[in-house]
Amino acid sequence: MSKHFVPIKGKTIRDPVHGDIFLPDKFLSIVDTPEFQRLRRIHQLSVAYLIFPGAEHTRFAHSIGTYHVMQKIIDHFKPLMDKLNIKLDERDKNLALAAALLHDIGHGPFSHAFEKAIPNNDDHEEWTLRIITSPDSNVNKVLIDNFDREFPNDLAQFISREKAIKNNGLRNEGGNQINLSFILSSLVSSQLDADRIDYLLRDSFYTGVVFGNIDIERLINAITVTVYKDNYYVCIMDKYLSDIENYLLARYQMLKEVYLHDVKCEMEFIIKKILERAYDIYNNVDLVKATLPLPLLKLFKGEGITIEEYVSLDENILLSLFTKWMQSEDVVLRDLCSCIIDRKKFSKVKVLNSTKEDIKEFKDDLRELLRKYDYLIDDYNKVYFFLEISMPYKIYKKDEDNIWILKNDGTIDDICDISKVVDEGLNSEKNMTFINYRILKEMVKSGQLKQAVKDVKDLIKIYDNRNHIEIEKKYIMEDSSVFEKVFKLLREWAEYEINADEEFIIQKDYYYDTEKRGLFRNNKTLRFRVRDDDYKLTIKTPTKAWDKDNNMQSERFEYEVNVLDENKDVNRQYIIKYLPELAGDANWNSLQRALIIENKRRKVVLTKNNIVFELVFDDVRYISTSGKESPDYQIEIELKSDYIHRINLKMLSDYLEKNIPELQPMNESKYRRGLALVDVR
Repeated sequence: MSKHFVPIKGKTIRDPVHGDIFLPDKFLSIVDTPEFQRLRRIHQLSVAYLIFPGAEHTRFAHSIGTYHVMQKIIDHFKPLMDKLNIKLDERDKNLALAAALLHDIGHGPFSHAFEKAIPNNDDHEEWTLRIITSPDSNVNKVLIDNFDREFPNDLAQFISREKAIKNNGLRNEGGNQINLSFILSSLVSSQLDADRIDYLLRDSFYTGVVFGNIDIERLINAITVTVYKDNYYVCIMDKYLSDIENYLLARYQMLKEVYLHDVKCEMEFIIKKILERAYDIYNNVDLVKATLPLPLLKLFKGEGITIEEYVSLDENILLSLFTKWMQSEDVVLRDLCSCIIDRKKFSKVKVLNSTKEDIKEFKDDLRELLRKYDYLIDDYNKVYFFLEISMPYKIYKKDEDNIWILKNDGTIDDICDISKVVDEGLNSEKNMTFINYRILKEMVKSGQLKQAVKDVKDLIKIYDNRNHIEIEKKYIMEDSSVFEKVFKLLREWAEYEINADEEFIIQKDYYYDTEKRGLFRNNKTLRFRVRDDDYKLTIKTPTKAWDKDNNMQSERFEYEVNVLDENKDVNRQYIIKYLPELAGDANWNSLQRALIIENKRRKVVLTKNNIVFELVFDDVRYISTSGKESPDYQIEIELKSDYIHRINLKMLSDYLEKNIPELQPMNESKYRRGLALVDVR
């Protein structure tokens, strides 16, 4: 009597990433539970759709995709197991597939932003285990009905077991038998698993970037199992090394460009701030208390919530709340909500090299500045106008969930020890800072509100690296008549829109140096500028080592701050910050006026699309400390827009030099030139 093939009942789902995905009824019934259907209302990439408009995909689709990848991995392993005379138990297979399908079931709305902000709330991993094991959940009931009574608890242990899979491979706990459960667990959660394979493909597809466009078939074919020194390993055959390298590089680039995108991180932290603000004020603001759904209200009160209450929370619920709270009497909550609903971003603060040390220094200065306006900051984590985000990332985590390479000689090594591409040291940290001036205005109750905000913006300019690098071209000439020739040529050329000051501005610069001219010798300057009773202290340092032999004017960092007067001692802290060689008493005490420059300046701004140049005509008089004077005439053209427009600066300067031969390029600072003309020593 011949055996008849009995088709498995189920449905085929069309997925834009993997194509057709078949779900048998026993897994389809899991998908049909309310807990799983809720994943349709939770975005896979949280708020990334605010940056990448196509990133509207959900954890629902990702979970089904992870199931599909797990199925392909199991299909790949079956012949390997057959060769080893190991039976691939149907129940273990079902555990692996159910784990892949349910690995994200506990995620809340906006995922990590939600769980980190809500007090008394468990993380998504705990909720996943509760949803699977609790008899109050529909998922638990379906698992028991379709498999067996012990299946939910075994599944929870299966999902938890990945924490034990670290750097020691897969222990042979079963004597002569491979621990198949451990092998399958490593394929559910590791550095090369079904979860990561699907989300790299899916996130790349929906965001429109190419980094995650990996070859899934090659990756799966690369995985094998072997024994080495009495331990069993899930590993990669040596010939597939380049495919794994591409996979890890893809994940690294996705981290940098998508998962840790500045705006995505900012918006997730704003959601955290919204929920923190709501928690702080819900007892005092009627609208907030009246609109809070019961699960959030209970969590705010420190009470536990049921699985049913937890899964009633999704992103639609929170977005609806945020929309209502935009009408709140609390201005801070209102503005934070508008950041998400209307995408009103905070302003990004570019703090020098964005190291933690730089950011701490900026925060200290900001704290002192606001103290003058009676706004005290004890803890930056508790203020609402300021966001500080620090996100470490690396290409590979050695000694965590290793990717083992099976070499041609039969030995096993970590990929880090073999690959010339994958370097555990290839890691970084994104440190981001943002400020919301609208909320700051609410926080600062001083009558000098406008001045406070202006001072904060001026402080930020000091710390913004782009504001500190001079990219300029300088010329000298015999007399001031060349000024008008340049102006006339620019008007006739009509390449740039011209906005010129009608009159010359009078300013006086006082340059300081040590007795031995230490700043002069290293192309550094310390200057107090006086204009209409306003004082500015400016320090300039080379962006790279000073070429003393060529005496060439390099691009230099420029740091500027408003001060009360020309007093070096009052401003000592700021000066030493950028000129640390002056910290010693000997150098500091020898610091004195070295040169005075009186300058009649006329400014011209040249613009075209996004290109901005500031061109100034300077009628200069150098005065030494002994009273010797010398006149000079100069033109400076400084690039005020992005570095990429250096080429436009060259095109502009080449045009001027070609048509006005009287212009003589100058490659030294005013300070160096002035000393050369009038210093009698």
